[in-house]
Amino acid sequence: WHHGLFTLTLLESIRDLRYRNDHNGPAPIPLSQLRKKIYEKVKRLTKGLQNPTSRQENGWWDWSL
Repeated sequence: WHHGLFTLTLLESIRDLRYRNDHNGPAPIPLSQLRKKIYEKVKRLTKGLQNPTSRQENGWWDWSL
């Protein structure tokens, strides 16, 4: 985790979600999916010792990357 666990999971999650449909090319990434994937990875890699937090999601504005 040279640059930190959050950075590692952020980069891996973007890669995983961006190319989830390889046959269709890069796909937009809804922030809610990115957040969920980062949380899951951090919890798994730390065996539950770290739990990321963020502001509450706004269901109307699920922006995409």
